[in-house]
Amino acid sequence: MSNLPHRTNATSLSNDELVLLDVVFSGDVSFELLRRDAFHLQWNLGYAHDLSDIELREQLRRLCERHILATEDYPDCTRYSMTPIGGDLWSQERCPVWDRYCIQRNTTTRHDNTRTTVVAVSPEVRDHFLALCPGVPLRQRTVTIPGNRLLSWRLFPQLYAGLATYYEDPEWTFEEYLTHREPPGQSAMVERERSWWETVRDLQKFLPNAGCHAC
Repeated sequence: MSNLPHRTNATSLSNDELVLLDVVFSGDVSFELLRRDAFHLQWNLGYAHDLSDIELREQLRRLCERHILATEDYPDCTRYSMTPIGGDLWSQERCPVWDRYCIQRNTTTRHDNTRTTVVAVSPEVRDHFLALCPGVPLRQRTVTIPGNRLLSWRLFPQLYAGLATYYEDPEWTFEEYLTHREPPGQSAMVERERSWWETVRDLQKFLPNAGCHAC
């Protein structure tokens, strides 16, 4: 196991356990997506756990017994989610900077336009995220959401959502699409200017030099 992010060693969680929590903290996850063979491709963190399938099942069982994870059965699988106990342990180790946290997703509208949605813990992060989106939006809207759970195990007093819709020309070639949606150097610029984190890998940019005051 290499390229692991910073941890404080404030808890007895093993590195493998902590790596699993790095992806479960933000939403429920099936066993298949936690398997070692799928982990790198699915989560793109630059690191993974070292557990075989048998070891992984046993590790998940123990995490549930300790009330760090909970399970919910679906018709096709069992999904694992973080509990408040697990969230507290994970936070002690990873020191999340919550006022910089956000999630985002892209969807296609019924008119085949691209819609980017961001939900952030602060309005500044939401607005900065939208400002760094490539292209000129047809429409952009923002809203404040009182008392909501961006994460199942943690309540935030307020959340700040933003939405931007972009027109996509169906006659473009793939190369033209890439040029319009992501101009040359866009990814590097966003990474350089980014004021938010969504994954533990992103979080490393904002960790305090000493101590952990984000739990």
